[in-house]
Amino acid sequence: MEVILKLRDYYNRNCKNLIFVGERKLSNYNNCKMYFLDVENKIELNNYKKVFQEYLLFYIRNRDHLKSIKKINDATTDELLSINLLYEGKKIRSNKGLYPQIDIEKSGIYGELFNDFYLNIVKQEEVVSTYSLRSSFNLPNIKGVDLVACKIENNNLVIIFSESKFVSSISSASSSLCDDIVGTDSQLGHITKDYINQYTSFIMNKNHSIYFDKNNSKLIMNKLNELNNLILNQEIEPIDAINNLNIKIRFDFFAIYNDSNYNIEERREFFLKIVNQFNSNILNTGINKYDIEIVFIPTKNKSMDIKKEVEQWD
Repeated sequence: MEVILKLRDYYNRNCKNLIFVGERKLSNYNNCKMYFLDVENKIELNNYKKVFQEYLLFYIRNRDHLKSIKKINDATTDELLSINLLYEGKKIRSNKGLYPQIDIEKSGIYGELFNDFYLNIVKQEEVVSTYSLRSSFNLPNIKGVDLVACKIENNNLVIIFSESKFVSSISSASSSLCDDIVGTDSQLGHITKDYINQYTSFIMNKNHSIYFDKNNSKLIMNKLNELNNLILNQEIEPIDAINNLNIKIRFDFFAIYNDSNYNIEERREFFLKIVNQFNSNILNTGINKYDIEIVFIPTKNKSMDIKKEVEQWD
């Protein structure tokens, strides 16, 4: 769809480098990375505000809906597109049926939106679980994975389950992501056989559209259809079906947090806490092919100050 590619190009050129620069990888762990842009506090606030408010439309709305928004389709310059994205984003923010009407401290939309941006724009992977789809997953004591994406790697499908946090400190980020892995008294752990089977069944029983990866779109959809057929028609457990089709699952752990230390090597323990907990849990799931990626983004501003700033619509 032309408007989707148009927006992705705009975000890539005008928004990506406001947050996702200065990539550093943890030594001996290339799947653990940190982004940090060293700017003044006020500039950092403005950067997060621009990305959040201009990306909100893309994050909330189903992709098919975007082709009907005349202001976005007709915009011929970056300046006009920016103005219209803010206009449409503000409409969404005031729509109680679309935007989560809960306390800023409790809302997960902040981490999820920037995680979506990371997968869709920075990594250029296919996010297949829209906001409306994820919010419809509601089983007792089971919270849906924040984002589901896919890609082709070595001519085969990779399904990506991503967890996201926007919290006060790196300690809180690491601990809460570990809680997602193992579970809590009130939530089933996400790196468990029961959870992955239930959530994969939910995701596969939905319609998906692939907009970006034109070279591999047919292969992605064919693999998703094969997986869906095994789960729904042949009643094979999702993990068994994934193994049968030689599909890999990549588990992402994404966090934005306030910190004064931007040296990734000096934050090694917080990465490895997640890595070690993941490695312990994944062995009990029965998944044959899997991977992990951890993305940490420290900020100079306090997390609550950034959240309050992005909620200020001019």
